[in-house]
Amino acid sequence: MKIKKEYLILALILLIGSIVRMIKFGDPVVGTDVAAFSRLGKNFIESGNYAFGENYNMGVYFPPGYPLFIGIINLFAHDLFFSAKLVSFISSLITIPIFYLIGREVCNEEAGLFAAFAYAVYPLSIILGVYGNSDALFFCFFFFAIYVFLLSLKKDLLLFYLLLGIISGIATIT
Repeated sequence: MKIKKEYLILALILLIGSIVRMIKFGDPVVGTDVAAFSRLGKNFIESGNYAFGENYNMGVYFPPGYPLFIGIINLFAHDLFFSAKLVSFISSLITIPIFYLIGREVCNEEAGLFAAFAYAVYPLSIILGVYGNSDALFFCFFFFAIYVFLLSLKKDLLLFYLLLGIISGIATIT
């Protein structure tokens, strides 16, 4: 079986994106958002209560999508900050091939590879892909929704419209 050249280049872009994100992955966690998201996720998964603190409910200010993923990963990792960074890392890597798919749908394979490479090495996407922010997970769902939208323009199927609504809803609560 012969592998297309574009897929090998995309795999190389994913490898490059993984390496630059792993280099930044060891940086210390900064900001209070990661603490709030992490505690909310832990409480949400373990107790079903989307709040923490006695008279202080951070759940009012933070949507539940990102904390839900943190809480699920924390069941296995048992480290809240590592779980938050891992969710951002994984979703950032998933976004790289999504950029390829969008570029391929809009133009061609070369444009898709350029879009994937640009996202893989763009400094802000690297930073958001390793820190405990909800942005990387939002971008993953948002750009996946854009890709499904582009597919729905080509094929007028109810499945694409349902999938688009579901993915857009998940992006909204992230």
